Amino acid sequence: MGKGADNTAAVQQKQGTLNSEMQRLKIGDQQAGDEDDALLEEAIKLAAVEEQEMKVKEKENCTHGYNTSMFQKGFCEDYFKIYSEAFYAATRRGDFGLHNKLDRLTAGFSAARAKYSNELKRDANLLRIKSYSLAEGTKSLLDGNYDDARLCAALVYYMNTFLAGIITSNPEKLLELSSADEHTLVHFFRKQIPCTCLDEKHKEVKSIPKMGICGNRLCPLPDRMAVRSSMLHCTGCRMLNYCSGDCQKVHWPDHKHICGGKYREDMMRDFVDMIAQLNSTQTN
Repeated sequence: MGKGADNTAAVQQKQGTLNSEMQRLKIGDQQAGDEDDALLEEAIKLAAVEEQEMKVKEKENCTHGYNTSMFQKGFCEDYFKIYSEAFYAATRRGDFGLHNKLDRLTAGFSAARAKYSNELKRDANLLRIKSYSLAEGTKSLLDGNYDDARLCAALVYYMNTFLAGIITSNPEKLLELSSADEHTLVHFFRKQIPCTCLDEKHKEVKSIPKMGICGNRLCPLPDRMAVRSSMLHCTGCRMLNYCSGDCQKVHWPDHKHICGGKYREDMMRDFVDMIAQLNSTQTN
């Protein structure tokens, strides 16, 4: 075998060795890349878990917009305690019907007002009670306690009417909030709190149809509740909704006397008298 053949064999051997080394490096790079991908995926999962834990911790520590001194907090807590205890006391007496729910809410409002009538003359205190009720209602929603959230929603609405200078609240709206579906409740609180604590909850419940209360008190539907998007509204006062044209026609002979600009003044007269009577009873 000549010298040229030896050189060719040597070159081929070196080329083979080089190819083997390149293949080994390639496999090594691929394995390293797979390990890097696995580490990256694990890091992403860990970051997601940590982010979720931070969100949970932020919700637990969030005041949902309620920030006040311990003295003012004591006032708000006491007001809310009197209001809720009076409501549940009336409930235990057996007033379970929808119409009687308004009586129970009124009993709660009146009991709290009887003790804090002077304090409620100041808008600052009304705002504190509203802020406290929003925070408590948000906590209740996050805990899945919808009954307490409904009670908070009714009180928030009640405070809003006083802050707006309205003599009393719309009884139909109070009834609607006190029987509200989860979607309506979350939407009600979410649009009034400054934090984002209810954003995820809203995603969970947004598929639930929002319900409204029919203005016809003889409505045959359970608790007079119907899907809000399908309801009709009175074009004269825009305050009452109806589940159907039939209910609107049935209620019109009564509603026509109070429909229009004097709706609040006339429609709420019985509600105002009820509050005055309860306050008078507690004072005596």
